[in-house]
Amino acid sequence: MPAEPQTLGADCAFDAEYGMKILRHDGLAWGWPTSRALVEKVKAFPLDASDVLVTAFPKSGTNWMQIMLANLYDDWGTCAITPHRRVPQLEYETPGMEGYDISLRAASPRLMKCHLPADRMPDAWQRQRAKVIYMTRNPKDVCVSFRYQLQIPELEF
Repeated sequence: MPAEPQTLGADCAFDAEYGMKILRHDGLAWGWPTSRALVEKVKAFPLDASDVLVTAFPKSGTNWMQIMLANLYDDWGTCAITPHRRVPQLEYETPGMEGYDISLRAASPRLMKCHLPADRMPDAWQRQRAKVIYMTRNPKDVCVSFRYQLQIPELEF
């Protein structure tokens, strides 16, 4: 069940070090909006051996990869139930965005994406032998991409 709009991001607070609202939980900074409950639900997410999870540091190409994968194979359970065949981001639970709830509802094989380090990924990914595509990008390029994203006036951080 999605988080209620009035509680969305209630666990987050502005952090001067990051210059945006975050949730510090278990040694990791989670971006707004999130909650401690969602962090725990992601950790317990039930993966199947046929699932594919694309993961990388933000601004490292997850969108490009998920678009290519979604177009290479027509039977992704997650793409079949989302508008415009979008790939849900596992650590999102925001109304109007494809995220945790759609990932949970979809039939396998599921294509999902996230920005989680290996130790914060769902516990089942190693047990179930789910496929993980881990992407890396030159940190300088990541910084330039993020700087341009910060200049978009419509985005709130």
